[in-house]
Amino acid sequence: MIADSVHLPSPDITLSPLLHFISPRSFEPAPGPIELVCKLVEPLLQANQRSARRFAEVVLRAAEEVRRSPSEEPSNGSSLCILTPRQLRHAQQYMLQHLSRKLPIAEVAAVCRLSASHFSRSFRGSCGVTPHHWLLQQRIEVAKRLLSESHFTIPEIALECGFTHRVAFSKAFSRIAGVGPSSWRRSLLRHWCNNEQRCRPSLPQSTRSTL
Repeated sequence: MIADSVHLPSPDITLSPLLHFISPRSFEPAPGPIELVCKLVEPLLQANQRSARRFAEVVLRAAEEVRRSPSEEPSNGSSLCILTPRQLRHAQQYMLQHLSRKLPIAEVAAVCRLSASHFSRSFRGSCGVTPHHWLLQQRIEVAKRLLSESHFTIPEIALECGFTHRVAFSKAFSRIAGVGPSSWRRSLLRHWCNNEQRCRPSLPQSTRSTL
């Protein structure tokens, strides 16, 4: 057996129990992801060179440690997933380019070549909010600009910002801005009117008396 014939270069390294199930003549891969590793190192195990067999043993020991490690993320949230700057930029640009339509998270995740769940966790780790909430914030910001700079009606603005119903748009706007879109627009108009009155030059006192 290999476990009886291989001598490790360091006394601190112990033989992996997995090696007791592997020999050059009888190859029995462990189940799961270890199987692929076993197949890859099988030629090394069959080699007569001691260095090759040492290397194979170290690889198998490392693979076994990976197998024993828990695959789930720590419950205390110590493991933080984030997007690369390139992934984050592409995801945000894609969402802004398709702001006016329904946009599934899985579609945005595909831009980063990630699963929807992994993308959502990584996006939140990078931005502090979920992709859905970030997209909602951007839609409301666009809605504010349209409310202040255009004569579009509320339903037209809702459609431009990706909302199919005015009620859903009003609720989302109120949740982000604190007031509904109609109230926000009226408040903005009052603010402009007040500024215009304050900026309008006043007539001299003598001119007022003659009028």
